[in-house]
Amino acid sequence: MSDVFISYSRKDKSFVQTLHAALCRQRCDTWVDWEDIPPTADWWDEIERGINCTNAFVVVITPDSIASKVCGQELEYAMQQNKRLVPIVHREGFDPEQIPSALSRHNWLFFREQDDFEQALQSLLKAIHTDLDYVRSHTRLLERAIEWEHQERDESFLLRGKDLAEARQWLLQGAAKEPHPTTLQTDYVLTGGKAEATRREAEIKRQHAEIKQQRLWLGLVLAALTVATGLGIVAFRQYRVAKEGEIKAVLASSEALFVSNRKFEALIEALRAGTLLKELSNQKPALQAQVLTTLQQAVYWVRQSDSVQAHQNGITDLALSPTGTGQPSGTAQILASASRDGTVKLWRSDGSFLRSLAGHTDTVWDVNFSPDGQTIATSSRDRTSKLWRVDGTLLATFKGHTASVWETAFSPNGQVLASASEDGLVKLWQPDGTLIKTLKAHANGVKDVAFSPDGQFFLSAGADGTIKRWQLDGTLLSTLEGHQAGIKKISLSPDGQFFASASADKTARLWRRDGTLVKVLNGHTAAVSGVVFSPDRQLLATISYDKTVKLWKLDGKLVATLSGHQHIVHNVVFNSDGQTIATASKDKTIKLWTRSGTLLESLTGHTDWVSRIVYKQDGKTLYSASEDKTIKLWSFNQPLLKRLRGHQDAVQKVVFSADGQFVVSSGDDDTPRLWRSDGTLVAPLAGHKGAIAGVSFSPDGQTIASTSADKTVKLWNLDGTLRKTLTGYQDTVWEARYSPDGQLIATASDDGTAKLWQADGTPLTTLRHRSSLYDIRFSPDSQLIATASRDGIVKLWQRDGTYLATLEGHSAAVYRIIFSPNGQLLASAGKDGTLRLWQRDGTPLKTLTGHQGSILQLAFSPDGQTLASASADNTVRLWQRDGTLLTTLQGHNAEVTDVSFSPDGKTIATASYDNTIKLWKTDGTLLRTLLGHEGAVANLAFSPDGKLLASAGQDKQVMLWNWNINLDGLMEHGCTWLHRYLTNNPTVTERDRHLCDGISQT
Repeated sequence: MSDVFISYSRKDKSFVQTLHAALCRQRCDTWVDWEDIPPTADWWDEIERGINCTNAFVVVITPDSIASKVCGQELEYAMQQNKRLVPIVHREGFDPEQIPSALSRHNWLFFREQDDFEQALQSLLKAIHTDLDYVRSHTRLLERAIEWEHQERDESFLLRGKDLAEARQWLLQGAAKEPHPTTLQTDYVLTGGKAEATRREAEIKRQHAEIKQQRLWLGLVLAALTVATGLGIVAFRQYRVAKEGEIKAVLASSEALFVSNRKFEALIEALRAGTLLKELSNQKPALQAQVLTTLQQAVYWVRQSDSVQAHQNGITDLALSPTGTGQPSGTAQILASASRDGTVKLWRSDGSFLRSLAGHTDTVWDVNFSPDGQTIATSSRDRTSKLWRVDGTLLATFKGHTASVWETAFSPNGQVLASASEDGLVKLWQPDGTLIKTLKAHANGVKDVAFSPDGQFFLSAGADGTIKRWQLDGTLLSTLEGHQAGIKKISLSPDGQFFASASADKTARLWRRDGTLVKVLNGHTAAVSGVVFSPDRQLLATISYDKTVKLWKLDGKLVATLSGHQHIVHNVVFNSDGQTIATASKDKTIKLWTRSGTLLESLTGHTDWVSRIVYKQDGKTLYSASEDKTIKLWSFNQPLLKRLRGHQDAVQKVVFSADGQFVVSSGDDDTPRLWRSDGTLVAPLAGHKGAIAGVSFSPDGQTIASTSADKTVKLWNLDGTLRKTLTGYQDTVWEARYSPDGQLIATASDDGTAKLWQADGTPLTTLRHRSSLYDIRFSPDSQLIATASRDGIVKLWQRDGTYLATLEGHSAAVYRIIFSPNGQLLASAGKDGTLRLWQRDGTPLKTLTGHQGSILQLAFSPDGQTLASASADNTVRLWQRDGTLLTTLQGHNAEVTDVSFSPDGKTIATASYDNTIKLWKTDGTLLRTLLGHEGAVANLAFSPDGKLLASAGQDKQVMLWNWNINLDGLMEHGCTWLHRYLTNNPTVTERDRHLCDGISQT
């Protein structure tokens, strides 16, 4: 194993020799190819071995290395193996746009003549040695996985025992580290785990048989009762240990698959763990919690609902039959896939196979449905187009082209078809196969053809860089010039008033229907290969070989650049409401985006580049086709989890209305958002000019109060309209709380004042502290008000603002105060890490110590008998109301930001900066962990009926969790999700096919 592989141009050999010597002096083992020999197969094998066995891949960037084909091949192979890349610049003068994106993402180190060599060397050594144990494991596992692959995946080359356990742990770390595990490494470790599980299963069966045998002897040989009983107990214990070990192994496989973005396979393994757990009596709480966590994670976050091995070769096109006007009543949608294997296959919309259309003798490039959905046109490299009924009957073969036919399009009334070919011709046909006319359209091939929605004209796009407009009888209307290279695609707006063209000249052009140029869309750095309009005609999306998608308004203004794919983007589609954009790439992924360019989700699972994607009309199902020969179905209708997205910054607060019908969220952007509890957005509450500090509902649920850094409080109606703005503050307003009787509003501000208002916003009085106020609370009977301050003081006031008492004792800022449900007890806590209990009149009762950090949140149980304190020391402590410590909830890996009791008081939810939510019994037993936020979880709220748990995250999301699903319920949901796959997919193993036997499915 080497520390470094150096990739360089031979013109920089002198510098590399100097660098090599310097690294050797630092005891850094370096692999360098010094030979100036022509590339051969043996030479390249040696290069691959050199890259495989090194921990870091150093690229010496110069104009010559950027232009070097060999350097490019070395980099591409290193990227395939997910090697740690370390780019160093030795000579400038290259075009930065020519730098591969994989290198652009890393910090460059500079070894130019004017740079300090020793300083640069130390930076290089630091980059090489960062997280070195993890990287060495990456190299070691890669070498073993490649050997396993070369040995045709011989089981004897798999990992076992301690090596397997360490590899699993390494794999679990991989999602959060660089370089990530490769697909081969993941398969190698998981296959080893499955082999180990098979061996364990055999051992369990052997032990189970041994127990049965011992029981038989117990019945037959009474004299040996004592000895036999002892043996039976020992064997049963061994059986339990083996069974628990098998469950843990399966859980590790599920976790590894999940972090490797193979969530579909992770669900299968999680269900297997659930099945094994159900076979155990007297389940250990810790193991049960682990199974529930892993299974819940898999069930909640799986998106792939089926995978179909569709063809014998890569899939080139995918089309879904139309819906709506003109469709026969009751017509079910049909999915059609075209392939390099020369066939088109038809599928029901649930992914089940219908029939194959065989007749072409070469690659089928394109498949299109007629407007009524009853016929299908296919276009092939065999120089023909074919017309089929959806029942598989061949209606006509269109012959006459002398080169590959790229597309055959239907006119809106279905009475004319136009075929576009590499021979430069467009041919017009009747549906019975009669040739209407041949048009000599373009000099270097016709790449695309499209009819206007009203059927008044059609367009052809040429490799010669021109667009031609034609009447339906073949009369040329106009020739549109301007592109400087071949046109890849044309697209018409839904209303037919505009069309757009995408070209290899790195631009797209927007035209009016009469051919008038509206705008040239400049910004891509490579060929633009596709263009599509949003359903509402407000946006235009362009895709490019530069690995990006750009969104434009129709005035030519760039709205957003969708960056994130690691390879060429092949396809872009809008869902039916135009609010979500899906992109498919050669990097094997699909990505979902908002119209503003925010990445929502990455869908992984394909093992080769994704060629086509298409949305079902409901927008809840997406189909994808790939060069890996499969079609995958993705579903976004997850009943157990709703993701509320739209905030532009971290979400800090989430609150339910008293009836549980609405949720309001707020955060570091200036717009709270009002939602229904089913996740539907009611309205953004737009009007503040600063970050939102707090939100709350009035007790009757009809009004929302929001506080802000803009020094105001705003009152809102349930339709999102502004009712009133409360002013008079000199700094941020942190809290606005309604009195339980709904008659008053109390606010707390950073300016050291609290203000009382009537519920309609009429000002009443001002309460003053010497320093910032962080919290304010009414007693349950609405008669008292408590205020907490940065000065370490709590004050009590009557509801009319009359001062009652000052509660002193804290040595630092008081962050939280809370009354017990019966109003007889007051708790305060804050920066000094102590929790203080007071009588209602302010008499001190007890000081509770033990936390090693600030206390950030307090919560009383509904019966008032238990008090929970959440701390920056990563723990929550549970106390009796007399101050006795009951237990400490330990398990979070970062500060605990919030704690909340369920309405029935049986469950405690905690939120943390470790991105997780944990659910606990009141005795401190961990029930499960809710995973999914990609940032700190700031706030929690149970719905009044306890069925939903809302969480606010710094990942700009609110999540509504149907949290209290038991093992049987989770398995039922998981099996329902997998039903079609397990039942119909011929590649499913017999073991997996029966995974859900006996589990009811909704």
